[in-house]
Amino acid sequence: MERKVILCLFFIAILFVWMPEKAESAVREVGEGKPYAQVTEALRVAESGDVIRVYPGEYRGNLVIDRSVTLEAVEIGKAKIIGTGEGNVITVRHPGVTIRGFEISSGGLNYLKNDAAIMVTRDGARIEKNRIRQSLFGIYLKKSSNHVIRENDIVGREERSFSERGNGLQIYYSHRNRVEKNRFRHVRDGIYVEFSHRNRLHSNRVEDSRYGVHYMWSDDNVFEGNVFLRNVSGAAIMFSKRVKLTNNRFENSQGLRSFGMFLQTVEDSEACDNLFLHNSIGVFSDLSRNIQIHHNTFLANDIGMEMLGSNWDSVVYQNNFIDNLQHLAVNEQTTKIDWFRGERGNYWSDYEGVDVSGKGIGEPEYQSGNLFEYLMTKYPHTRLFIQSPTAKMLEAIDHWFPVVSRPSVTDPYPLMEPVRHETYDQLRRRPEEGGGAAFALVISAALLLMGGGAFWVVHRRNR
Repeated sequence: MERKVILCLFFIAILFVWMPEKAESAVREVGEGKPYAQVTEALRVAESGDVIRVYPGEYRGNLVIDRSVTLEAVEIGKAKIIGTGEGNVITVRHPGVTIRGFEISSGGLNYLKNDAAIMVTRDGARIEKNRIRQSLFGIYLKKSSNHVIRENDIVGREERSFSERGNGLQIYYSHRNRVEKNRFRHVRDGIYVEFSHRNRLHSNRVEDSRYGVHYMWSDDNVFEGNVFLRNVSGAAIMFSKRVKLTNNRFENSQGLRSFGMFLQTVEDSEACDNLFLHNSIGVFSDLSRNIQIHHNTFLANDIGMEMLGSNWDSVVYQNNFIDNLQHLAVNEQTTKIDWFRGERGNYWSDYEGVDVSGKGIGEPEYQSGNLFEYLMTKYPHTRLFIQSPTAKMLEAIDHWFPVVSRPSVTDPYPLMEPVRHETYDQLRRRPEEGGGAAFALVISAALLLMGGGAFWVVHRRNR
């Protein structure tokens, strides 16, 4: 028995001695005077685990990556991969690929094939610190998951209309991704999310596009610390559950029906610690249930929040409504929404009550929707007369003789001081932004007076 054990151990030892060692990962260099002149040459001979280092220069042709390699530029942005103008510039067909530090351009324009600068169809890719130009879609994650998309700068085709552009980042049937610190400009939609769950989108910036985020049929996603600036609408969230939006900035979405954030058929979700600044409508919500909206600031919007009567079981509390032309717009006399939690309502900059109890809660209750606001909701062109003597007269008449029944909102616990939260505190440290609303109103009033005076002078002279 002992002899058999000794023989067995002997053969195992021989096996280990003669077992070939695992080949070490190779570093393959591409560039002028290097072993490989083109990236395609290095990819052709590379094995999984290899690192392909690309030196500054222009490298033409589309690439297909079918091994788990790291493709990285030696100097960020100095190695340029220029596509053929057809199809995807880079197609990833193997798990665990890293692409870092390139300028990538000249992808195809085929909408039916969703041509992209980088098309990823396998799991676990890392796409970092790339500059993408002159492509239809920037990065397209297609039916693959667990990616890291970080610090990329994507610029679309500004000369084309929105309908002729692609999205900056398309997340399609793609789950558990981390999308961080990317910048998107002049694309159709900055980040498009469809049928994709449990993603985290943090500290991204979308500017001068149609939607900052276009989001449908996707659950359990988190949007945190993002900036949406000068888009037609900041975020359109639709047909989804358990979405969390926190510490985001929605600024300067201006247009006939532009929104900071649009909620359509959303359930069990939360929006907190966000800033809605200088938008046509800060938040618009329709057919949504169990939405928690708290600790946000709505500043200098045309309408702070528009809530249709189709919403229910939601709560809006401890928000700041400051210097909006109209804080709220509702379309039903009784909304199925609570405008407080516990004994904490919201802060309204036009509230004129007093703190009798010393608890920071005003008396009497806050009632939204004077007669002129009702007219603005029903007839939007009447906004031209905001702050005019006629508007003030209607408000005064309505206060003393409230004869017109209309939808309104009651906050039984109006706050006497603004609610402190992170984005509000950041705004206070940017006085040029915080004071912009009041300054703009003063300038607008001055221009109207000057225009009226000039018209009167011309009229007198013509007589």
